[in-house]
Amino acid sequence: EREPSELFWLHGIAGCGKSSVAASACHILGRRLVGSFFCKRDQGERRNPVRLIWTLAFYLAAAELSYRTALLEALKEPDVFVNKDLETQFSLLVETPLSTSKRADIAPLVFVVDSLDECEQTADVVRCLVRTIGLAPWVLFLFTSRDTLEVRSALVGLGEHHQSYNLFWD
Repeated sequence: EREPSELFWLHGIAGCGKSSVAASACHILGRRLVGSFFCKRDQGERRNPVRLIWTLAFYLAAAELSYRTALLEALKEPDVFVNKDLETQFSLLVETPLSTSKRADIAPLVFVVDSLDECEQTADVVRCLVRTIGLAPWVLFLFTSRDTLEVRSALVGLGEHHQSYNLFWD
């Protein structure tokens, strides 16, 4: 029997309904939804990859006590985060706290990222999400985007840990 995927990628051409599916998934998931981030190319704060990572960290902290404790410890040194690159922010806010937290007793939760291809540094963000899967098997990801080489390349190596669905069949 095949293991369930940790990452579900819904892709298709612009305007085919990916964002509607993401919004519906958020509504349907209810308590299983840990959080969401809806990217938007024309809004700086909604295309900022560091803001996406901070949003992920916020929702993970709300969902999991040992992660929250580790994150709060990291945040005691606020100067560490000022003007740091995406990789450093991810490492300090998500990766390190997750590596010290444990959550095995609760059903997986889902984090939704819509229009990921509209986020700056898309490939780097995808790689961060993939690394999160390895550290927190209790977090599943659903993301939508156009089918770009940047996203597809970032998923190389994930193997059967993700499923890809094209919303627009040609």
